[in-house]
Amino acid sequence: MKKHCLTLLATALITASTHSSLAQTDQYSEQPTTMRMRVESMHTRHANAVTELVGTFESLAADPSLISSKEVVAAIDLGDRSLKNTKAACASILKTLEAKVKSIESEPSFTEDQKAELLAAVESMTTKVAEVSMQCAATIKHLEGSYKAMAKWRTIFKTYLDLDGEAKAKEQLKASVDEFVKGLTAEPGAFDAPAKVSTEESNPE
Repeated sequence: MKKHCLTLLATALITASTHSSLAQTDQYSEQPTTMRMRVESMHTRHANAVTELVGTFESLAADPSLISSKEVVAAIDLGDRSLKNTKAACASILKTLEAKVKSIESEPSFTEDQKAELLAAVESMTTKVAEVSMQCAATIKHLEGSYKAMAKWRTIFKTYLDLDGEAKAKEQLKASVDEFVKGLTAEPGAFDAPAKVSTEESNPE
């Protein structure tokens, strides 16, 4: 009887996992069909990657045993790849938007008012994509210091735990982690003009 129950439980868990995986596959297999959708999709991917990374580091403050664990290292690597993929997507979109500008300006089917409207829409998307691209670059750079940071956090926690107790150790660890997390979401400063960013992204050295 017990064996039968365990078999049913295992089957249920595998089925649930499969359905979850299929749902995720369906969600990400839907390719954006318009430029606006591509921009929105790229923006969402960036936001999700940062949110996942923030959650990963915040979990360390709650559970110090996770510092430098395989799960955390894998999550950091995944976030890094996601950000780099998003940055590459930004470069591709910016290049396409540049072509859109030339196409709109030379298209005789549009009135001057229509051209102005369309060019304004392109400019708005270009600014948004350029900002995300720079945010990705800043977050990727900050993330490079995560492994050294975790080594420091481990030292801080163990030393305070040994000399001043668990409560103080966790307090100091949380302060250090919170400071690092700020760098993941901080804006990279004043943004350059979109046109300049577009040129840099689409013409890498």
